[in-house]
Amino acid sequence: MELIKRDITMIKTKAKANIQLTLDDDFNVPDVKPDIDKLIAERADIRISNSEAFQDKVRVQGELRFTVLYLASGDSKPVHSMSGTIPFDELINLDGVKGEDIIRVSSEVEDLNINIINSRKLSVRSVIGFNFVAEEESVSNVLTEVAGEEDVMSIFENVLISQMQVNKKDIHRIKTEIALPNNKPNIIQILWDTVDLRNMEARIVDERVQIRGELALFILYLGDIEDNAVEAVEFEVPINAMIDCVGCREEMIPKVNVTVQEKSIEVIPDSDGEDRLLDVEVVLELDMKAYDQEEVEIVKDVYSPSMDLQLAKKDVVFENILIKNNTQTKINSKVNIRKGEPLILQICNSTATPLIDNIEIVENGLNVEGVMMLQIMYVAEDDKKPFGVIKESLPFKQFVEARGMNEDIIYDIIPTIAYISTNLLDNSEVEVKAGIELSSLVINKNTVSVISDIDQRPLDLSLLQEFPSVVAYVVKKGDTLWNIAKRYYTTVDAIKRLNNLDSDLIRPGDKLIIVKNVAGAM
Repeated sequence: MELIKRDITMIKTKAKANIQLTLDDDFNVPDVKPDIDKLIAERADIRISNSEAFQDKVRVQGELRFTVLYLASGDSKPVHSMSGTIPFDELINLDGVKGEDIIRVSSEVEDLNINIINSRKLSVRSVIGFNFVAEEESVSNVLTEVAGEEDVMSIFENVLISQMQVNKKDIHRIKTEIALPNNKPNIIQILWDTVDLRNMEARIVDERVQIRGELALFILYLGDIEDNAVEAVEFEVPINAMIDCVGCREEMIPKVNVTVQEKSIEVIPDSDGEDRLLDVEVVLELDMKAYDQEEVEIVKDVYSPSMDLQLAKKDVVFENILIKNNTQTKINSKVNIRKGEPLILQICNSTATPLIDNIEIVENGLNVEGVMMLQIMYVAEDDKKPFGVIKESLPFKQFVEARGMNEDIIYDIIPTIAYISTNLLDNSEVEVKAGIELSSLVINKNTVSVISDIDQRPLDLSLLQEFPSVVAYVVKKGDTLWNIAKRYYTTVDAIKRLNNLDSDLIRPGDKLIIVKNVAGAM
């Protein structure tokens, strides 16, 4: 008797942790910069330079990068900016992790507070949220066929299995030159810039991943005109790129997350020698996963009318993708300037960051709650305070349907901004419309009892001889032809043939004639 088996390789999540880290430091204003009178806007992002696993620990290294836009006191150029970094090197406890495990780290700025200590010094305090996921490769050996013996009966079951075939990170560089509109003055100095991704989508083609979307660029700069007025420009750069991804096939299920890793925007002269060109380079990081999903036929049970087969079994956890989709929730709200802030003349830029606060498992799905951190930069009516910022946290809720999920699930939900638009209602109120897209992956974990080995022994003839030669059997609830045949050391085909049955379907109360397997008793 030959046991034919198949190895099923899966990448399994073995540990997860959500950690908050507080960073704070003081920064002096560079000597070349004027004194600070009032902060207009601030932003920060996180760059992770290294992450590695040890026994029960994970080390993460990187830095927080921040930029502030401020009004200067007693300066002919009232608007200025300054930047700085706060490094971090943290060792996080994560029970069960080993050095060879795959570690995935994502991060977000949950809170940022920058305050003026004096006109030459700032206090920077930020709360960073880290999401750690430790994964390991797991190989499960399953029985797919029993060969070599004619009278060995096997029954099979189909198990839906999702296997992560691709799990890699890569980068894609976008390098372009953008000319200023004709109605804008030359650039003296860039004060502020933002780079946001919009409407990103990804699909798999053979051996490659295609990404599409837009880069939304906003530039605030000092113009080469009288009084060095501050100018604002916005651009959209289309993204349509193919990324090499060995092992990817078109029929696979993709899970691709694209984020901005680095950006560089510099002023260069045009063909006339005027500073009207922007040399833009953006590095996108792609976290690419691709899953195969198939039904695997495995041997559920085995017996023989002429042998005693002792089955050794073990429980194996298989994962299968229940849903992989994108859903969108809309925000429609009105926001106002705060007391003491200058009135609005014109909106020049709106950016937002979505943060998930809580995910609750409910019947047939997940309730997702979070906030959209909104920042609207505007030109003010007050010449002494030429710019202002509205900051608001706008809540959102979304139900992610996942019918058929069991209690033990894995979910990965990533929020992104699909679109955002702002409309000035009056000089103190703005209407905000935004779409938050949730990219959701929900995986069921199913425990299946599989046959690991079979011990073949001679049949106990005395036990078989105790059975009568012919049995009149009344089908009970829960009976199957397989169980009945196994119990009486015969075969399903023999019972069907003797009782003129066309299928394996039987019902409680049916009467069957069962004849003892004479060959097995001899």
